[in-house]
Amino acid sequence: MKRKLLAMTILLTFVFLLCACSPDGYNSSSDGGGSGTSNGKAVSEQSTERLLIGRWEQIDGFESWSFIEFFSDGTYTTNHASWNGDYSVNGNRVKISGVLNTEVYDFKFNSSGDELTLTNDAGYSIVYARD
Repeated sequence: MKRKLLAMTILLTFVFLLCACSPDGYNSSSDGGGSGTSNGKAVSEQSTERLLIGRWEQIDGFESWSFIEFFSDGTYTTNHASWNGDYSVNGNRVKISGVLNTEVYDFKFNSSGDELTLTNDAGYSIVYARD
């Protein structure tokens, strides 16, 4: 009986310790101040941005980039040589600017984890699947 109680206590302690740990950047601060920011971005903005990070292959929508890849450093790349540059996230919107292209595209985005939809202000959408 004492062995079972000891085993349960150890197991529960281990579970509580795992639950107390959070992924890097969600609840920590790079400046050590506990301000809910990391790298100058609010925690909710970082969480939203993390939904974009990765490579996405187009599966539906108007003719566009056959793939787009977002990186954690705020840059992206596509299959078009002139569309590689920077992006920024504000809520559920992403602004994409190209190095050789002077236009900035502003999309509303929705990500379910494995699928990403980018919709422009005219209502045209591009649907991508996580690669």
